[in-house]
Amino acid sequence: MEQIVSRIKPVIIVSCLPELSERKLNEIYRELVKAIEDAKEFAIHDEESLVVIFPSDSMKYGLGTEIIVEGKWFPENDEVGEKEWMGLAFWIGMTIQKFFEKSFVQCVVGGFSGPRGFWTSFVPDPSKIQEEVGISVEK
Repeated sequence: MEQIVSRIKPVIIVSCLPELSERKLNEIYRELVKAIEDAKEFAIHDEESLVVIFPSDSMKYGLGTEIIVEGKWFPENDEVGEKEWMGLAFWIGMTIQKFFEKSFVQCVVGGFSGPRGFWTSFVPDPSKIQEEVGISVEK
């Protein structure tokens, strides 16, 4: 069973995006991969190590106003604690926020056991959260 689980790729689902060109989606995709590659404890080495999905939404009303990002099935081990999970959510969320500065973005990440970290763009003072969890904004 462990061998099967180790072959399952993490998945990032970015929902509620406004209509975007293929070029823009590819740009967002590349930036997400780059942001996650820096989180070495999750063993994402390149774009072949994960799946990123941009599902289309049936309802067009409000798209882009609120963007939901889910990171699922990331590897879990004893070396990955709250700081790493919160950092992963922070960098994924900030990557999306960079493209949609006026949107409300929320990101939840986890492994097979469920959600482990979260980030939202609705933070009065982001430095307080970073300080509390120990996330460095320097990459």
